[in-house]
Parts: sequence; structure tokens; C-alpha cells
Amino acid sequence: MKKILVLLMLVSTPAFAGYLGIDYTEKNGKVVLTKIDRKSPAEFYGLKVGDTILSGMTPDAFIASIKKAKPGSILSFRVKTKTGEETAHIPVSAGPGAPFAKDLIQAD
Repeated sequence: MKKILVLLMLVSTPAFAGYLGIDYTEKNGKVVLTKIDRKSPAEFYGLKVGDTILSGMTPDAFIASIKKAKPGSILSFRVKTKTGEETAHIPVSAGPGAPFAKDLIQAD
């Protein structure tokens, strides 16, 4: 019984949550990036402070989708930058400093 309990505790720890390396604020119901962590998937993709996520869901739901994403998976969403809009495809990592598949990052 103890082994099962320990396993369940490990699976539910934040270390297994998805990570893109962004901080945000909510503005007019949208996610506006306020910080991009260095060496994060978001920085490598090229997201910048001030970019707006146009995910079609509430900011809380968008952030929850990142946290629920498995490391190694790809998150795709629309982003508005200073130069226009694009669809971002960014691999999720396990946390700050964790590896991620840089060669899978792309925009449409």
C-alpha cells in the first residue's frame, strides 16, 4: 500500500507539470506575456514580453492546459506579436532547466 501511495504522490507533484517558461497577466480576457524565462521553450520559440495569446479560452484555462500537458508534447496556439499573428507550435518541458525538443519548434 505504501508503494502505491508514494507513486501517486510523485505523479501529482508539480515537477511533472508542463512548462513553457512564461509569466502573464490577464488583459481584456486574454493572456498577455509579462516575462519569458531564459533558456525556456517560450524564449527559444521567440515569444516576447507583450505578446498576446489568442487561444480562444480563458487565461486560467490556457495556463491549466500548459500545466496538464505532458513534457515532450507540443502545444499549439495563436499568438499576436508586434508584427502580426501566427500559430505557435512549442514543445512542453518538465520545468526550468529541463531539456525540450528545440527542433520541433515551428510557426505557421
